[in-house]
Amino acid sequence: MINKKRKNKTIQKEKQTLNEKIVIKGINYSSKATIFNDINIGTVKDILNNQNFTQTMKLYRTMLKRDWQISGDLKERQVEIIGAKYKIDGKDKRILNFIENYFLNIKLTSLLADINSGIEYGYSLIDLIWDSKSIDGVTYFLPTKFNFIQQILVQLDDKKGLFVQDNKLNKYYLDDYSYKFLLHTHKMSSGDILDYSILSTLIWIFTIKHFIVGQSMNYCELLGVPPIIVNSNSNDKDTILEMMEQVLELRSGSAGVFGKDDKVSLVEGKASSDMFLNFIKYCDNAITHIILGGSISSSSNTSGSFARDNVHNSIKDSYHEADMKLVSDTINELIKKICDLNFNNIKEYPKFSLIYESSTQYNQAQSEQKPKNNNIDKNYKFVEFNKKLANSELDIQLNKLDTKNTEDDILKNIENIMQKADSYQEAILIISQEYENLNLDSLESLIENYMFNATISGSLNA
Repeated sequence: MINKKRKNKTIQKEKQTLNEKIVIKGINYSSKATIFNDINIGTVKDILNNQNFTQTMKLYRTMLKRDWQISGDLKERQVEIIGAKYKIDGKDKRILNFIENYFLNIKLTSLLADINSGIEYGYSLIDLIWDSKSIDGVTYFLPTKFNFIQQILVQLDDKKGLFVQDNKLNKYYLDDYSYKFLLHTHKMSSGDILDYSILSTLIWIFTIKHFIVGQSMNYCELLGVPPIIVNSNSNDKDTILEMMEQVLELRSGSAGVFGKDDKVSLVEGKASSDMFLNFIKYCDNAITHIILGGSISSSSNTSGSFARDNVHNSIKDSYHEADMKLVSDTINELIKKICDLNFNNIKEYPKFSLIYESSTQYNQAQSEQKPKNNNIDKNYKFVEFNKKLANSELDIQLNKLDTKNTEDDILKNIENIMQKADSYQEAILIISQEYENLNLDSLESLIENYMFNATISGSLNA
């Protein structure tokens, strides 16, 4: 049932915009018009110094289009939301069932994908197009279509806040059209709306990285191809110029014509292409660290990778979980708008929640589904021990067992772990993972003494 009093007040205030799509001015801009063709340090400094909202959004869009590392890492965070399961809780069963059925009949995945862009830009904006729907003989007023508004088309007024302008130059301020727009703010850090975007922390890394990429290409172009040096007997100027023109037609980084007896020394710089590539790799690792909370390849040290991977996955899980909480809050705002215009005396709104399944939880679930000892040949026949066998006989048989090779293998494995581990805590962690049922109390003391003695010995021999 439509809340008539609230609906009439809303429609009177927001006029005829609720059931119409706003045709945004500039919607037909070409993709080239929404990015910078050339990025240089001077341009970036001007944008940051002026705090121009539209130009900053244009810079963010350029970063996404020009840098595959940035767009790829952000896509990894976004796809978790699109593929996640969800649940809706609520005490009022009538409203709860209504909202559940509503989400089943809209393109929720597409809506989540549009909201997802808030991870990149710090916010996202959806134009809600409402319509009257008859359900079981009752008329409801619901958002039936969702029009995503690109961030490059949104403007900011320092006093009135965010707004969009249609092709008739009418301005729609978000604060004045609370039911027309669904605003998602992905606030992962404090500050104003320009600080919310994760791209705001990547601006200088992106700028310097692409400056270095340009320098690397210039280096390869100039020094990647050896120069051509011609020694000529001719003293005629025209002949030498003609010869020079012919040499320049050959593909070379540089060329020169000298006298027969002239001595020319080629002095090569100390720079190499590896130097540029290493810096670009450093920038890519820094980008991944900021977006995903760490990079497995960010350290040149190959030891201790097991614990480092665990820490990396734990931080990444936290990022994904935080993303889902923020997106869920926005969906709950949509639910609140719907309930306010369609129901009276609402004591509690239904609550939407995206469910995040961490990599650890997924692996545990997978392992629980697999039968144990699945590598054992099914045709192998086990000999059952006689439980009535005398204890003395068991002792005799146990004494005959030769476990030396097995003990040596375990000891070598533990020594190998300790050599690769970066710390005492990491060694204990790896051993506990490999030997789940092992009592580590005594082993911890032994390892502590082992590493203490190794440290002292290393200091004395240094």
